Amino acid sequence: MIDTHVHIGTSSTTPPGEPYESAEALLKLMDRQGIESAVLVPYLGGTDNSAIAESLARYRSRFVGLAYIDWRRSDAHQELERLHDRQRFSGIRLETDARSPGPDPFLVWRTAFSLDLWVSAQGGRSPSYWAGPLREVLEAIPGLRVRIEHLARPQVSLGVDEPVFQAVLRLARFPNLVVNIDGLWAVSRTGAPYDDVWPFAEAVLATFGSKRVMWGSDFPYVLEYQSYAESCEEMRNRLASFPPSVSEDVLQDTPQRFCRPSTVPCESGDG
Repeated sequence: MIDTHVHIGTSSTTPPGEPYESAEALLKLMDRQGIESAVLVPYLGGTDNSAIAESLARYRSRFVGLAYIDWRRSDAHQELERLHDRQRFSGIRLETDARSPGPDPFLVWRTAFSLDLWVSAQGGRSPSYWAGPLREVLEAIPGLRVRIEHLARPQVSLGVDEPVFQAVLRLARFPNLVVNIDGLWAVSRTGAPYDDVWPFAEAVLATFGSKRVMWGSDFPYVLEYQSYAESCEEMRNRLASFPPSVSEDVLQDTPQRFCRPSTVPCESGDG
């Protein structure tokens, strides 16, 4: 089982007001739940990638890491190239409306593509932040590997048929796009086990297929609402009603295939 959306940090690398835990604290929880590996996701706006870089160096067999850069800078693409050369990041986190200054608004996205990095796309508090801006990116760079975070933050009061969420589902036509089921606590009105949000996850599974869907705990934010063990068990239970292949895809095979570059084997190991 692979957890594809976690945050770690220190008091000096975490943006003010955001919760953080150490890589070692996360690894203890992962080991108790039989989690093989996890994807370390940077905090939005936090350009200090040192905590993730150090964790990758210490626990390479257990972590995949993403970086964050200030894409508003004219040299952002060069900074991404430098990070790629110096560190072991497998991808980058970008806001869906990230547009480079200068003649090519998609320069930082194109740079990620040229470096064989994947992009974890964060939008806002509505599917509209993914539906339009991300479509523009994928039309401009069809081969770019992108994942939608947080199930595109559906508005549960409007239902699955809400037009903007349906526009997100139509992005399934881009074959290199996957969707993450995580952060359900942020949109649920009922709380764990998030019965009001699950129909949106089912719609994503039906539209994208399990080979393009992954799961993440959203640690440590999730700890305010349920324990790490409860988060893992909830997803296992939800997927138990599907054929076994669906659970295998979402919890293991899809992240193993998508999150690591093809040149890096997926290992299990040390913490």
